[in-house]
Amino acid sequence: MDDINKHEFTLFKEYVAEWIKTDNEIKEHQQKIKTLQQSKDTKLKPILEFMEKNNISELNTEKSGKISLEKTKKRSGVTKKTIREKLFLELDDTVAEKIFKDIYDSRTVKENTSLKRK
Repeated sequence: MDDINKHEFTLFKEYVAEWIKTDNEIKEHQQKIKTLQQSKDTKLKPILEFMEKNNISELNTEKSGKISLEKTKKRSGVTKKTIREKLFLELDDTVAEKIFKDIYDSRTVKENTSLKRK
C-alpha cells in the first residue's frame, strides 16, 4: 500500500462502491423488466389469436395509438457446425477443411475490457 497514494485509493474505493450500487440498480430493473415481459407475453397470445381469427390487422386504441398485427420472418443464425457440415457435403474433404479453416481464422478479434461481478 506504500506505493499507492492513500487519497487515490480512497477515491478508488468510492468509485467501486458507486459502481456496485449502480450495478445492483441495473440488476433490479432488469429483473422487473423480465417479470413485466413475461406478464406481457402471457397476455399476448389471446390478443393475437383473436386478431388473426377475425382478420384484424390494425387496432386503433383511443388513448394508446394504433396496434398493428405484423408477421416477420427471422432466419436462424449460421453456426460453425452448419457451415462445416455444408462444406463437407458439397466439397472434397481437403478443400472443405481449407475453406472452413480460412473462414474461421480470418475473422477479426475484438478485445473488450469490463468488470463482472460473480
